[in-house]
Amino acid sequence: MKLTKEQQKKLMKHFDTFWKNRKCEICGNDDWIIDESIFEMREFHGATTILGKGFIKAFVTVSCKNCANTKLFNAVNIGLISSEGK
Repeated sequence: MKLTKEQQKKLMKHFDTFWKNRKCEICGNDDWIIDESIFEMREFHGATTILGKGFIKAFVTVSCKNCANTKLFNAVNIGLISSEGK
């Protein structure tokens, strides 16, 4: 799901409030790529995909431009979407 302009503003406000040291802990770079989509991570059930069962988390990803270290930010906790996914 692509972030709306309003969600992008809310995300940047969250980063400005809480992400004070933006240096990558792997390489020391401070240049990040903020993805413009929300991704989901499903509960692992072995090699079987089970739809409609288990937990799903929604995240925005941020990756270091230098070393590809990637951070996940919970989209529900930030308030980008509701816990129902809307």
